[in-house]
Amino acid sequence: MIARPSPQRTLSLLFLLLTCFCALPLLAAPAAEAAIPTEPAWRLDDDRAAPPIHFRRDESLRMAGGGQPSKTALVHLHEQLGLPDDTPLWVIDLRQESHGYLNEDAVSWHGVANAANRGMSAAAVEQDERQRLADAVGTNVRAVPMGHYDEAHIPYTFAESVTGFATERHVARKSGLGYVRIAATDMRWPEPQAIDDFVNFYRSLPKEHGWLYFHCQAGQGRTTTFMVLYEILERPDRTADEAIAHQRALGGADLSSGARYEGICRFAQYVRENRATDFAQRWSDWLSAQQSQAIQQPAA
Repeated sequence: MIARPSPQRTLSLLFLLLTCFCALPLLAAPAAEAAIPTEPAWRLDDDRAAPPIHFRRDESLRMAGGGQPSKTALVHLHEQLGLPDDTPLWVIDLRQESHGYLNEDAVSWHGVANAANRGMSAAAVEQDERQRLADAVGTNVRAVPMGHYDEAHIPYTFAESVTGFATERHVARKSGLGYVRIAATDMRWPEPQAIDDFVNFYRSLPKEHGWLYFHCQAGQGRTTTFMVLYEILERPDRTADEAIAHQRALGGADLSSGARYEGICRFAQYVRENRATDFAQRWSDWLSAQQSQAIQQPAA
């Protein structure tokens, strides 16, 4: 004769089974995603075997744009653009973040929203990046691609003992390229000083200045913005909307709305009003005057 379990034992067994069943989802749940670093860290910016991302050229205006070039791409920029080696070629580096080359790879010092150097001038940024790159020599550095696009397109991680470094200015000048630095903060309309610096550079260019290569990190927001500004300077008969549409058709970002669109429209007005004087009035001064007038005007 088989003994039946007592009611108390039956309840205990049911409670044990129920507890195990409820615990299964917890055991099978995936591990939580790693927290996004909140402190600045080295970012890997390029695939050394590939041309700059979002690379495009504008034959009509003799300019090109794209992402951060690798050291190899920078040295062979004439070849990538299909230009004779003796063609004057300027690199317009729009990155406010400190960056350069460790060993043979392009890296940058990346903070939250890519704004570790927000508020710094181009000269201050270049001083900071030289020091950071130099301090990395003799140490083990790990730099990883950041952002969905880079993570998908850069197939490796930099994890090496650093034996040498170079700034982009040094590599460009050594390769016979002109180089100008514009400290534009990522993901926003450029600061007045950045546009002042760009207009001053434009005024300094000789009539036969050759080609310009604009780049930021990814070759989209800041790169497209300054390519549009250059088009407005070179083709004052074109409207802001026409310049934006032209650069979008070449592969640039869509700047037809938001703060960048409003800024481009104001810049087009600035160009119309100041071209005759060769931009003797700085953009920042003109902008301040416009804002003061808007404040003084009585409400309708």
